[in-house]
Amino acid sequence: MKREQVLPLTLGGFLKDGTETEQVQGVCGTDSTRNLLNCDIYNGLPGWTITEVTLAVTCYPYEENSARYYQAPNIIKPRTAEHVSVRLGLQLPLDDVLTLPHGKVKARKLWAWQIVGAKGYPVE
Repeated sequence: MKREQVLPLTLGGFLKDGTETEQVQGVCGTDSTRNLLNCDIYNGLPGWTITEVTLAVTCYPYEENSARYYQAPNIIKPRTAEHVSVRLGLQLPLDDVLTLPHGKVKARKLWAWQIVGAKGYPVE
């Protein structure tokens, strides 16, 4: 039986005491209601199969201890990506859209996400 372990990830999704090429990373966006976070998470840890990722979501104004944490169970084999969806229980704020001189438009997100933890088991 495979025994699940908490993986010691550092800020940025790196495996503690691992190389800089070993990282859990991804991209996330929202659905049209802005209450569902859709992510593609990449497991860059060649020695581990991930069984769960923990995501932290914060909204502007960013304050200490204001993050909400979500555990997302999913099997992500080494060096592969999987889709992960998280129902937030809140609606993320709309982006600020600024019109700059000369007609340029710039958007600024008022929320952020980060991978802050993972569980998994060693590859046999």
